[in-house]
Amino acid sequence: MYKIFNFNILIILILFAYMLNPNYVNSINIQYQSDISVKSKFLFSNFFNQRIKNIDKLSSKQKNVFFSILNIEICPDHTDGTLSYCLQKKSMCQTAFYMSSWVYHKVKNNYPKNIISKIISKEIYNGLNKYKNNIYINNYNHKGCKQSIITIVEYGDLECVYCKKVSKLLSLLLKKYPLKIKIIYKHFPISIHKNAKVLSLISESFKNTNIFWIFHNFLEKQTSYNVDTVQFFLRNNNIDLMETRIETFNKKTYCKILNSIKEARMIMLSGVPAVFFNKKRYNLTHDFYSLEIRLKIEISKKIML
Repeated sequence: MYKIFNFNILIILILFAYMLNPNYVNSINIQYQSDISVKSKFLFSNFFNQRIKNIDKLSSKQKNVFFSILNIEICPDHTDGTLSYCLQKKSMCQTAFYMSSWVYHKVKNNYPKNIISKIISKEIYNGLNKYKNNIYINNYNHKGCKQSIITIVEYGDLECVYCKKVSKLLSLLLKKYPLKIKIIYKHFPISIHKNAKVLSLISESFKNTNIFWIFHNFLEKQTSYNVDTVQFFLRNNNIDLMETRIETFNKKTYCKILNSIKEARMIMLSGVPAVFFNKKRYNLTHDFYSLEIRLKIEISKKIML
């Protein structure tokens, strides 16, 4: 009996010592068993707590999902710690805050946990923490500030519905941050769209960049594409039809489209739309909030340099 008693005490002491180990404490970071503990433990980061003030609007289940993801996912700026670990540090980790904000936003909108984790892992490992892709950006149509700190490259198909959506969102982003970003459009027409390659050639036949974007915006509003559609655009913008035909099938124009397609395949693009921030792939969802989150991360990185 005496030996058993001593053995039990020994086990308890070992467990107690293990729990006091800093590595153990850091590994759990946040306890989220109940609403009370979640609320109290969430005060670990005043910076985060002050910015996201609606944490109590999450249900108990949503809070558990939110904190469990923060405890698992690695911070892109500090690969030795999780997002929750970086938020506890005295120095403000902007990237951890923005990534956590994105997670909060998706949890609040009832995205499944496995989907959120998959997307954020892809954004960290195949985007933010991956090397820059070999993307040639000179001599391609662009809009925005020439001296911008952020260059966004959009690979698209002029006939693709999803590409149109992303193009509109990027235009809104440019409108909100006119001095911060420059958008460059590159072609990657896919085979299921029979008019996409011809439309790409026509768009690149215009010597004036402004006409390219006017044509690009015009196509965003169309639901069908034929010769009459293009001729209508040319007439309305006083563009010579014969000159457009010559430039469309010019070898230089053809090579420009071909090089863009080859490059897209070289960087392993399997479809469109595809967006890159400073030559690093964007992997979050295609909505304005998510695009803005990535932009804020890129801006904060530039400011810190």
